Amino acid sequence: MSIKVFIVSIGCGRNESLVIDECEQQRVCKGGKLEKCGVRIRKEFTSMTKEERKYYVKAILTASRDDKMLKKAYDELITKHKTLFNAGIHKVNDFLPWHRYYILEYENLLRKKNCR
Repeated sequence: MSIKVFIVSIGCGRNESLVIDECEQQRVCKGGKLEKCGVRIRKEFTSMTKEERKYYVKAILTASRDDKMLKKAYDELITKHKTLFNAGIHKVNDFLPWHRYYILEYENLLRKKNCR
């Protein structure tokens, strides 16, 4: 089974289809309107384009030192990881669900600066 995926520039077609929005989130296009479905497309750093890497690094640098609101949240998130790492979080049975949650929180924080 193959799924057609294409970039949305202005609106979307009348037929139902899967599209990728400006923030690289997968959405369903129905009747000419985009509907949120909550699927995000994540890429491993080495598979990103140079432009995507620039967005990612800039978002980290901004969150970690430039934007005061984001810096506080970033520091709290990093401290949480450091504290739980020292407590042995990587050795417990519930590590994978915790780590998925942690990565989602990290991603949400960076997306506040740049959704791409």
